[in-house]
Amino acid sequence: MSENYNLFYFFKQFPDEDSCRKYLEKRSWVNTPTCSHCGNAQKIYRYNNLLFPHCIGDFIPENDPVSVLDVIVKYLDVSAIEAKYKGNCASSFALRRLVKVILYAYLENIHSGSKLEAMLKRDVNFTWLSGMHHPDFNTINLF
Repeated sequence: MSENYNLFYFFKQFPDEDSCRKYLEKRSWVNTPTCSHCGNAQKIYRYNNLLFPHCIGDFIPENDPVSVLDVIVKYLDVSAIEAKYKGNCASSFALRRLVKVILYAYLENIHSGSKLEAMLKRDVNFTWLSGMHHPDFNTINLF
């Protein structure tokens, strides 16, 4: 695509989802789509002919412990924690989400704030629980 393009050009270039997908595949991979981690062409995940799933929750089974924990904390009375939580503008993070993340970390035997910060960025269960937010270890440790 050229440097100077507008919305009209975009829709002309990509009239449907399939043409856009083919363009992105061609730009990303020389011959065939391959896994960037292992190089295997068979492991590319396609969901309804898309390269990515519609929702990260699609990866979480209904009976997974993370799903159960999500429901439990949704109905948990956190008013006592809320009274003591001092999230400020720079590091505030939704209280219930933080409770979910920390409880799940304990279930997974993770007690370090920096390790939990790393898991929030690369583990699908933690990412889903946190609503795709990534508090830093200071926010986690201060909580």
